[in-house]
Amino acid sequence: MFSENVDVDTDDLLLLLMMMMMMMHTAAASIALLTANTRKRRRWWVRPIYQKRMQQGDYHNLMREMRLSDCEMFFHYTRLTVEQFDDLLRTVGPHITKKSNRAPLGPVQRLAITLRFLATGCSHQTLAFQFRIGKESYSM
Repeated sequence: MFSENVDVDTDDLLLLLMMMMMMMHTAAASIALLTANTRKRRRWWVRPIYQKRMQQGDYHNLMREMRLSDCEMFFHYTRLTVEQFDDLLRTVGPHITKKSNRAPLGPVQRLAITLRFLATGCSHQTLAFQFRIGKESYSM
């Protein structure tokens, strides 16, 4: 590493190694600090597809229609009668209500999603698409 005519004593070599280690440590700490401060920027507050939940989601369309005009299909969809659904909602509603900055899913929607999951075994992703909710919303 060093040419033969350069005389390096042990103290100088140790000092050089310590300086190199300090520089490496400083560089590693700087990289860690820079990466810790960079957060992924959100593209949307709410995805556009989820903004259409009231117009196109299962709860606001299919379930309401079945509830009003086809109780038999409502039963097949939720495995509960309309009356049983309402009783269960009164019981668990206060416990499944969320508080949030955004407009949270109401307890009736949360119950509907849970019952649909239990009735069909659909994946969380499928339920999220059907009810037009984000992945954070369905991880109840």
